[in-house]
Amino acid sequence: MKNSLEFKLAKLLIAAAWADGDIHTDEINVLKDLIFNLAGITGEDWQLLELYMDSPVSEEETLHLLEDVMATVSSSSDKLLVSNTLRELIESDGKATKEEEEFIEKVEQAMAGVRTNPISMLGGFLKKSLSFKGKDVPKREKHFHEYVKNTVYYQLHHDDKYSKFTVDDSFLRKLCLKAGLLARVCFQDGEPDKDEIKTVTNVLKKLGNISDEEASMLVEAGFNRAARGLDYGHICRSYFEITQYEERCDFLKILFEAASASNGSCHDEIETIRDISIHIKIPHSKFVEAKLTVFPD
Repeated sequence: MKNSLEFKLAKLLIAAAWADGDIHTDEINVLKDLIFNLAGITGEDWQLLELYMDSPVSEEETLHLLEDVMATVSSSSDKLLVSNTLRELIESDGKATKEEEEFIEKVEQAMAGVRTNPISMLGGFLKKSLSFKGKDVPKREKHFHEYVKNTVYYQLHHDDKYSKFTVDDSFLRKLCLKAGLLARVCFQDGEPDKDEIKTVTNVLKKLGNISDEEASMLVEAGFNRAARGLDYGHICRSYFEITQYEERCDFLKILFEAASASNGSCHDEIETIRDISIHIKIPHSKFVEAKLTVFPD
């Protein structure tokens, strides 16, 4: 929601990251991850925030955004949200230094009404934290950046199975994201059984209009990565960025179909789908609607 504290804080973080007039690709991806996972950021908000990510923000506008955040803070929970978000970013490279602790204290003072201007410090700390998280990436991750963003797609390359697919690359990337999320749901009640494997295989075959062999390779790669523990927060953001709202709503129904494949659904599977729906910015009403199409009772 455009007037939420989370949205205003997200704009401020982006503006501060532009403090030196430049943001590297690795840095903006780290910032996107942090902002995308703020609970109050909607799909519409995300589209507007991308305008701020696109080009530098002036110092004057940044100060205005800071004032807007401070004016919106009205409760102890608001203050905690701001402090925790800044701390999460600052501590991304380890324990906060004395200087960084002083910075957080200045922000807290500003929220308490003390006249202080922490914005120049904010820009410096953002650049330091973002740069730290963007460097020293292993060589294979540099080549396969999907290792984090689309780990099932990475697995196909790792297993030398990518060349066996006949669909175009962009479509395969999307299928891989769906395979990862389907696998995430299926693993909630333990190791997937043959009925779940068959259901997911058929679903992917139909979704992608691909062969039995291609669908089986996707399932194998998806379940392989899910067994190791998917970072599905990154996967959800990647899926959100390349899909339209209606497609994401329809995909919730498919996730429920996978959940029903083995002896109905379990509480953990439903809660996982609920969490996925939140991550891909689908309202609760659509989650309930999708659930009722598969589980009318």
